[in-house]
Amino acid sequence: MVNISSLVGRVPVVTSAVTSLTKHGVGAFTEAPRQEVTGRHVRVSLVEPGPGK
Repeated sequence: MVNISSLVGRVPVVTSAVTSLTKHGVGAFTEAPRQEVTGRHVRVSLVEPGPGK
């Protein structure tokens, strides 16, 4: 399972409160099943791209 979030889920940015909230939630949602399937040969990952340059 691969979920896609954003760096603002970890480092909030001014004027991005709602985005920070939802992306942080994706991170928590990813961590919970990752812990639940430990030892069952299932991989759970979170991709958090940062700002493009």
